[in-house]
Amino acid sequence: MGLPVLPTHREDDGRICGAATDVINQDDVFANWKLVSSTGDPNTHGAGNLVGNADEVYVHNILVCGDVALASADDLCPAAGGHCGPNTNSGSPDVFVGS
Repeated sequence: MGLPVLPTHREDDGRICGAATDVINQDDVFANWKLVSSTGDPNTHGAGNLVGNADEVYVHNILVCGDVALASADDLCPAAGGHCGPNTNSGSPDVFVGS
């Protein structure tokens, strides 16, 4: 039995707070023509930096994020709606990473 797999989280994929991910750590690794997200990428509400969760999958030595990656609070926290933990909630339909 292999590792569980997660959809690869990418530029403009959604967060539980309604924001989208803004990939800032790299500009040349793609999944379905969207930049692949990695540890430290913020969301469009400001801050909300991701914590990579892909098992041994890196882009430029930074851990990649799959769907359900955790994130630090964004700039709208403590407002209701997931801003104090704006984790990912979407990803590629057919490109996956181990978790």
